[in-house]
Amino acid sequence: AVQFVLPGSLNHRVHRRDLSETKSRNEQRIGTISMDEERELGNMNSSRVLIVNSDVSSRVKWSRMLEVMVHHVSQSGSADEALAQLEIVSVDLAFVDLPLPDMSDPELLQQARRMSPDMLIIVQNSQPTIESTIAAIKVGATDYLIGLADSKRVFDAITEALRQRDRERERQNERLSQQVEAYLENRGM
Repeated sequence: AVQFVLPGSLNHRVHRRDLSETKSRNEQRIGTISMDEERELGNMNSSRVLIVNSDVSSRVKWSRMLEVMVHHVSQSGSADEALAQLEIVSVDLAFVDLPLPDMSDPELLQQARRMSPDMLIIVQNSQPTIESTIAAIKVGATDYLIGLADSKRVFDAITEALRQRDRERERQNERLSQQVEAYLENRGM
């Protein structure tokens, strides 16, 4: 198994034998994964994640944490910048820290959903309002974290969202394969 740890704001992959040294440096443990889970994370490596957060240090922290499990992580410091990125790049998951100073929460979430209907959205809101909560529900946010969530909670939410997406894709592929096989059988091929 592999350990994911977050030392300060930097990620490392640490083997079990290094765990005692890791703990001695007061690093925060993110989680332990089995070989099957590690293989599943390998599937997530092709994922593209967009972090939207007006705080630079938080963006860097989340980006470094997520680079361990996904292939491409991009960052955006504003709603306008995030929407501009969504125009040119396909994103599998957006981790959006609300509120953002340049656009209302509902407006950002609605525009992002229109631009990327299949994108998973995880919202972290340190100043939740009824309006922003309803907007997150309406756009089908995968998760809604209230307050400043700790690293493990964010990591778990993103990991679970990507796993669910991958399982759904596998089910769709299986159904498609069965339909093709049935079609070919009916055609005598």
